[in-house]
Amino acid sequence: MKKNEKYDKVITDFDLDFVKNKFDNDSVVAPDSLSSENVKNAIDKKERKIIPFVKSKAFKTAVSLVACVAIVAVSLNFALGKNTQSPPVADTQIESKTAQFKTFSSAKDVKNYFKSIEKSNSSGDFAVYSNRDTVKGSESVVDNSSSETYVQVDGVDEADIIKNDGKYIYTVRNENDKILIYKPDGKSVKKMSEIAYNMDKDNYINDIFLYKNNLIVQSNSFNGDYDIFTNIDIYSLADIKNPKKIHSFKQQGGYVSSRITSDSLLVISNKEIYSHLCKTDKDYLPQTTLDGTEKAVEPKDICVVDNSKSASYLIVSKLDLVSQKMTTETKAIAGAASTVYCNENNLYVANAVFDVRDTAKKDEAVIDSDFAFSNQDYSTEIYKIDFENDIKFVAKATVSGTVNNQFSMDEYNGNFRIATTEYDKNSNLICNVYVFDKNMKKLGKTDGFAKGEDIRAVRFLGNTAYVITFEYTDPLFVLDLSNPKEPTVKGSVKISGFSTNLIPIDSNTLLGIGTANDFSNPYARGIKFALFDVSDPQKPTVLDSKTIKNTASEAQDTHKAILVNKSENYFAIPFEYVKANDSGIEQIKAGAIAFEIKDKKISIVKKYSTEIKNGDLVRSTIVNNVIYTFNDGVFVNSFAAK
Repeated sequence: MKKNEKYDKVITDFDLDFVKNKFDNDSVVAPDSLSSENVKNAIDKKERKIIPFVKSKAFKTAVSLVACVAIVAVSLNFALGKNTQSPPVADTQIESKTAQFKTFSSAKDVKNYFKSIEKSNSSGDFAVYSNRDTVKGSESVVDNSSSETYVQVDGVDEADIIKNDGKYIYTVRNENDKILIYKPDGKSVKKMSEIAYNMDKDNYINDIFLYKNNLIVQSNSFNGDYDIFTNIDIYSLADIKNPKKIHSFKQQGGYVSSRITSDSLLVISNKEIYSHLCKTDKDYLPQTTLDGTEKAVEPKDICVVDNSKSASYLIVSKLDLVSQKMTTETKAIAGAASTVYCNENNLYVANAVFDVRDTAKKDEAVIDSDFAFSNQDYSTEIYKIDFENDIKFVAKATVSGTVNNQFSMDEYNGNFRIATTEYDKNSNLICNVYVFDKNMKKLGKTDGFAKGEDIRAVRFLGNTAYVITFEYTDPLFVLDLSNPKEPTVKGSVKISGFSTNLIPIDSNTLLGIGTANDFSNPYARGIKFALFDVSDPQKPTVLDSKTIKNTASEAQDTHKAILVNKSENYFAIPFEYVKANDSGIEQIKAGAIAFEIKDKKISIVKKYSTEIKNGDLVRSTIVNNVIYTFNDGVFVNSFAAK
């Protein structure tokens, strides 16, 4: 059996070496507290989460990570310079802040803004531009005969690496260089065609959409050392054996996320600005290209917030998918994005910001490494964007702490809710839920709960929020948000392990999918299912739980790997059997697990697996009541769903 090297390295080690090399190459000097040894010591005091390397966004988007680290290097260079201006965050304990947007009047004004940022050399923002949209939680209902991507909001589609249209299956090969199209026959699949991308040109695929009879491929590419593009290629599937490209669009910046709703595709990217690479004023303006025609974003369509110190752009484009000629609209703001929540009218973009200078004020001589990398120094910026007609930046708010993923955000009855993990004034981990009105003015906030624990999963359902936190056990907290000015914790229940997804079964029952807690062997914790009774918010209880040891699943990392038939409370997830050894673990088999919720119990219906040859991503999809599992985009096995 081929050793699975993807588990042999903890992702934090990869990131530290990568950042160090990038700093060395760019001659950026970090303080002693940010040395690899100090950072590793700080991380070692926390639970070291083992992340399958190729399952991480770092592997899938390795090219964009280069650009992101470059942004971090520049941000640190600003942050460690002379402090000549006040920081964008008054102090590390932020209740909430709301700001309004202004636009530029000329390209020269845009240039002067970015020049002033570099000259001030006092940004103080360590921006985290990683995309975490592909993890945990979900809301949509999927018909058992053919599965759609399991999404957060009904009517808002999300891109994925596997899709089906009820007739054909479309997968992204893990090398991110090819789309494979198969026709299933109830037992196996036949390859119909493929779409290849040129890796020699640093062009790699992120994910795909199916829209009517078209395939939308989203990819990243490089142009030179620093210029990264997000590419959208639309293929007609009229001839399945020979898909034809009918439209192409690209915008500057590394791909963050996307959504399709109301026949429009929303695309979000981050673009860093380097003044030494800008030869003219126009070079400071974000660029787009539609079907070969280049266009710069007008200054009037670029926003900035008072006292902003961002040296990058958050770029949002809206593509009209029903127009034969394809029409697009693009706007930008001086900022960045890492996590996205979207409904049918509004887009909320969150980004974690680390304030180095405020930390330095605590100790002018040495920045303590434990303190420097705590959430006490992080805040989250939230941009509200109305796209119902034209793209309109509505407002920006800032809260303490960081979000877990897209399910930490929600809009209900015009109010925006967000759950964060933060540190209190005594440096204790706590969790909070904030509520904002339609103008992003803070209405209320919980008293900190779950002391010493951080958020692993959130589920907003109407006026109720369900929050999973973790330290050594898995507490489920039930919060009442019916009074937005006074959100309160009603009750909680604990169970071993922790859930990373919360799925509503009915109005009184929640299903948790996550990881079993086995500290004796972190490589073999296994998949854990938990069923919660939340009929009494003050006294939630655990109805049932099941653990499948020595297994791992993409469903632990991304909600999109969960297949659901909610009407029958029937579920399926891909999984891998894993075997521990001295150097880590290796996969031995892969397949799918089908289970159902019946009589308040979790029942495993079927579990099927076969040997696999490599350690790449395993995903499943359902076509005509048959579950098909793929490894590295290649067919592995299948079985009847029920």
